[in-house]
Amino acid sequence: MNGGRATPWRDAYGVPLWPTARVEQVAVNKAHGALNSRLGKRGTVDQFRQARVAVVFDGETAAVAVRPYLLHVIEQGSEG
Repeated sequence: MNGGRATPWRDAYGVPLWPTARVEQVAVNKAHGALNSRLGKRGTVDQFRQARVAVVFDGETAAVAVRPYLLHVIEQGSEG
């Protein structure tokens, strides 16, 4: 993991993020949008918002803004 340094649009392991990427929340930090109740939960990147990534988690309808270093890309594929 990158030690909590927010590298814009890269996940906890340095993998680039893109809209529609499938991600999993891998850490908890309530102040940065990553609640304990979503730890291990998967979702889809919806858009980028300043220093956060908007993710729609599976089973939810609203996007949640989360710092990118609290996520991990779980499906590799072509960007865009």
